[in-house]
Amino acid sequence: MGLFSSGKELVGIDVGTHSIKLVGLKGTPARWSLAKYAISEIPAGSIEELSPEERKAVMTSALKNMLSTTKIRTKKVATSVSGNAVIVRYVKFPRMSPSDLEKTIQFEAEPYIPFDIREVNISTHILGDVMEEGQPKMETVLVGAKKELLQERSEIIEGAGLKLLIIDVDAFALENAYEITRDKERAETVMLLNLGATTSNINILENGISKIVRDIFIAGNSFTRAIQKNLQVEYPEAENLKRKYGLTLTGAEEELESIAAKDETKVQVSTILMPLIRELVGEVRRSIDYYQAQTGGEKSVDRIMLSGGSSKLNNLDRFLNDELGLPVDINNPFRGIDTTRIPATDWQELAPLFVVAVGLATRREGDTR
Repeated sequence: MGLFSSGKELVGIDVGTHSIKLVGLKGTPARWSLAKYAISEIPAGSIEELSPEERKAVMTSALKNMLSTTKIRTKKVATSVSGNAVIVRYVKFPRMSPSDLEKTIQFEAEPYIPFDIREVNISTHILGDVMEEGQPKMETVLVGAKKELLQERSEIIEGAGLKLLIIDVDAFALENAYEITRDKERAETVMLLNLGATTSNINILENGISKIVRDIFIAGNSFTRAIQKNLQVEYPEAENLKRKYGLTLTGAEEELESIAAKDETKVQVSTILMPLIRELVGEVRRSIDYYQAQTGGEKSVDRIMLSGGSSKLNNLDRFLNDELGLPVDINNPFRGIDTTRIPATDWQELAPLFVVAVGLATRREGDTR
């Protein structure tokens, strides 16, 4: 689904606040082949304090540097946005043709958009016909994003010499990536949980159809800032400690004391992170509860697929599994994609970071889904 789109091949570019990821796919949904991938780090801890213009300049420079070492034939790009300037709602509108909906959407959408409607770009996708209180309706995904955010993202992409054709939503890019490896014969409800640097995305899919989309703001930078504040270290050091230690899982106080005797910092980092991780668990539970309420309590989530930079936090998947009682898998978006074009490296270790970019790379010019 796109907020706007111009099927020819596109490059998927995920512009985050910690890194920029690029993926190029060749082929068709029946057999995708990985043609290109790249990642460029953004200077840690600096981006949040910058003015909008400075932030845009840093991101554009990082993208240019990545492109200088990545040979890509197409300059056409799909990217995505998320956060508090983006709103996704599942709305039942009176049944009408897509052309009539397009004509009336500004009026129909206004009650669901918590921004000035004049400051927002709106996109819709009709899921299907339903009956509500005896009246024919159509279930529709309504997406609104502030024009200011879209303009900033456009200027970053085009400032690097590329042509932006599609802007999507992170959560729907996750859905497109999941579709590559989904077992079509298996009835399953899965939660895609993508832990970014400043925003985490939740998308609950029932047999491949999106039912719940949320953005939450417990994310990688939240963890790093907590370590920085509590241990009184610089941001880069806090980031290193987060990556090195993560969570220490143990239910015995004596065992914690034994670990602390060998490496006190390891226990300190875990103790600092735990309140935020429990807050994350609470948000996940709320999303599952809401989904269950929408289905009358008949259905629940079968498993969680974890992606994003913080998915690699030591023991996070185990902790979520223990707390929620659900299988938790680390999401590898390259599973099911032919990667023989790419030389053998350690890039598989970075796979969970590329889920959004892979989903974007499945888009094609002229695609409006």
